[in-house]
Amino acid sequence: MTDDPVATFCGDVPRRAAEAAVARLGPRSTKSFVQPLAGAGRRAVPSTYVVCERDRALRRALQEDMAVRTAGPVRLPSHHWPFLSMPGVCASLFARIAREASA
Repeated sequence: MTDDPVATFCGDVPRRAAEAAVARLGPRSTKSFVQPLAGAGRRAVPSTYVVCERDRALRRALQEDMAVRTAGPVRLPSHHWPFLSMPGVCASLFARIAREASA
């Protein structure tokens, strides 16, 4: 975990909302970082990666590496949690992706 999760995950979210979101964080197993991947859903189901251009949690190069493994990346000028900083943009994006997937 970071020393300053508000700045790391939601530097573009209003402070009160960011603090409330961070307060809901809990422990996370380290297995997700070290356990070999047995299967990747993105291989069977088309997926989209949201590259957060102002992310302080994941380096841009790592995001780009993950993005090339998907059907296509979308770039947002946000920190790590765009669903909090730009919920309308995310809702529209997810609705469009769902429509395209069901077409």
